[in-house]
Amino acid sequence: MPAASHSATMRPKFRPALGSSLAWLAFFLIVAGVRLCFVSDFGSAMPILDQWDDEAGRIIKPYVEGDLGLAQIFAAHNEHRPVIARLLTLALFILNDQWDARLQMTANAGVAAGLAVAVAWIGTRLIGERDRLVVMVAVACWSCLPYGWENTISGFQSSFYFLLLFSVLAIWGLVGSPSRTRGWFVGLLAATLACFSMGSGFLAAGAILGIVTVRCRTRRVIDRDSLTTMAACAAIMALGIASNVHVPDHDVLRATSFWQWIDVFARCLAWPFSRYAAAALFINLPIAWLALSYLRHRASSMPAADARRAELVLAFALFVVLQAAAIAYTRGGGLADTIAPRYLDLLAFGTVANFFALFLAVRRAPLPSRSIAAAWVGVVGIGAGAVGYASVEGMRGRSDQVRNAETQVRAYLANGDIRELASDTARIAYPWAERFTTFLDDATIRRVLPAAVRLPLKLEPDGDSGGFVAQSGAAAQIIWNSEAAGIPSPGAEFRSHAIRPSLPYLRFELQGALGKGRSLKLLDEQTGRQTRVKFLAADDAWRTGYASVREDVRVIARDHDPEQSLAFTEPKEVGRLSYLTEQLLDRSVGVLLLGLGLASALAVHALLARAAPEASI
Repeated sequence: MPAASHSATMRPKFRPALGSSLAWLAFFLIVAGVRLCFVSDFGSAMPILDQWDDEAGRIIKPYVEGDLGLAQIFAAHNEHRPVIARLLTLALFILNDQWDARLQMTANAGVAAGLAVAVAWIGTRLIGERDRLVVMVAVACWSCLPYGWENTISGFQSSFYFLLLFSVLAIWGLVGSPSRTRGWFVGLLAATLACFSMGSGFLAAGAILGIVTVRCRTRRVIDRDSLTTMAACAAIMALGIASNVHVPDHDVLRATSFWQWIDVFARCLAWPFSRYAAAALFINLPIAWLALSYLRHRASSMPAADARRAELVLAFALFVVLQAAAIAYTRGGGLADTIAPRYLDLLAFGTVANFFALFLAVRRAPLPSRSIAAAWVGVVGIGAGAVGYASVEGMRGRSDQVRNAETQVRAYLANGDIRELASDTARIAYPWAERFTTFLDDATIRRVLPAAVRLPLKLEPDGDSGGFVAQSGAAAQIIWNSEAAGIPSPGAEFRSHAIRPSLPYLRFELQGALGKGRSLKLLDEQTGRQTRVKFLAADDAWRTGYASVREDVRVIARDHDPEQSLAFTEPKEVGRLSYLTEQLLDRSVGVLLLGLGLASALAVHALLARAAPEASI
């Protein structure tokens, strides 16, 4: 009887590996879900600015025409050789057969979430598994707040995420592992890949070289492991410097004086208070304390594990310091007023390094020290929240600009009037109208444009229009409407000539509810099968719908409702991944809620497991 009573009160417990894996999955879903929500609300499928030169002109057009080679993949773009970002762009295009910036943003959200998992995992190893939740919350704030919104809602900015990801892995592998071990070789590969993420990628090797040099000096011995790592980092730095490119047109962006460089450098290190150079002193107090403690006690007198943790955190901080110095030098003249949002994902990582340093410092400290640390966290948290809140307006403003530019680009594609591209509205798409026309007039590029700006397939009625009337919409868009002169046409039926799409999905915009005698379908010419167009949630009076196609199809529209009309646009072709991206973005809140729900379930399970005897499953 006692045994039965005992078993009745037992609570099942996940095996540690399973519980840990589910926790990391929940963390990934939360970060990815937040970023997908931003992409869903503010992202546009139309490429903008540098994407036309580097992606369309250098990668996609040569690939489609069979002329793409390693020279284009490794070519310089401004001061950078963004090889990794180009390979991602090329892979997405090959899989999708269409150029789509929202697809790229969605992939970037996955990369950013993976980066957050890597940073949180390393932070857990530094601070301890017991405090994993604290680390996850801190890293989630760094990764989810939209202060770096230029990277979030631009398809071209994956290089910043790759730079951070490879640099973090490089530091973890080369500083935290003995030479010639598996972890060390992973770090070596990551440090090399960082050089092909952005022009400043070699600074990761510079940070590692600096920390290993300090380690040798404090220990007063240069061992074989350190020599091997230092030589490898020196070689990677030489590779990065040799592949760097000077762009004379960008000389005007450089800091014009030493004091301007100091001001921008300090503000780069002051996130989230980047308007105030003096705030860098407060933000970097934990790192300064850790560095002084490391040097004062000398690495040789510290426990090996504590010394290695300190070296890793100091290497992360030094990496950000070097990046800030490079940004202040090369872009100091253009950042005199404010630090551009595209740099903030990178610079804010310095605050994460300071958080790790603070935690290492106070976890065994007396209560007054912990109170000071809590105050630091509170001040930084309030500042980060304020910056994140203000950044939403920046995203909204950019989104409005880009969507207005979409209309101008569609108008040019329809009428060929260059004045459409010379307007201030269109400059966010590409600033030089005449050069922009060379891209938009290119037949290869036109064939791969995203649905946001590509021309629709022309619909011609098979016979008469069956009561539907063709009306002109914005940017020469044709709308077929069952309402003529303000009067609905009951019994209207539209049947088009067969069209042959080149991509597997067609996208329609629809006004009016379906059902009750109203429908919009595709008729397969070969099989006679009819496919219903499925619509997403309503956007004002119009809804977006998709239907899959394989062969020639006809568009069939019916409106037998005497009280309401039905209107639909001519269809646009959509790639498979573009379609799946829109489905995912339409469910972005669900991704976030799934992550939060899984995290909540794990928390409840942990509480129940603590309250009763446990049985592993």
